[in-house]
Amino acid sequence: MKDKIAVITGSSKGIGRAIALAFAKSKNYSGIVTNARYQNEAEAVSDEIRNTGCNSVAIQADVSKEEDCVRLIRESVERFDRIDVLVNNAGIQEDIPFTETTLLEWSKVIAVDLTGPFICSREAVKQMLKQSNPNGGNIIKISSVHQVIPKPH
Repeated sequence: MKDKIAVITGSSKGIGRAIALAFAKSKNYSGIVTNARYQNEAEAVSDEIRNTGCNSVAIQADVSKEEDCVRLIRESVERFDRIDVLVNNAGIQEDIPFTETTLLEWSKVIAVDLTGPFICSREAVKQMLKQSNPNGGNIIKISSVHQVIPKPH
């Protein structure tokens, strides 16, 4: 994967941050795009990545919004001319009892955890299909542990 470009959603903390830093430290990537809902949070991780010697750019985008997903991928390509790996990591959970969960709260979780990865993947695949040397790319979807480790409520 030498000289490849990775885009990692939700990379300002937790698993996403760890993935972004591991990719950078592997020395197999020439550029990492970090993403968060808040620019300063994404920028902090990009600073850490640049300190490893890997190029990085921070792009603010809320993956629950289609226009932000489209812009995230477009700006990534504008910056690095390609996308080789997309890691759909952004995710949220609401610690609310099931019986008190509103449709608005449910819709936000679905928008971030399912719709956002769909849109980001759709847009990334459009770019990946155009690429050569090597052809295509890889998409990784991070899921929750809560399908096997239930939380209260």
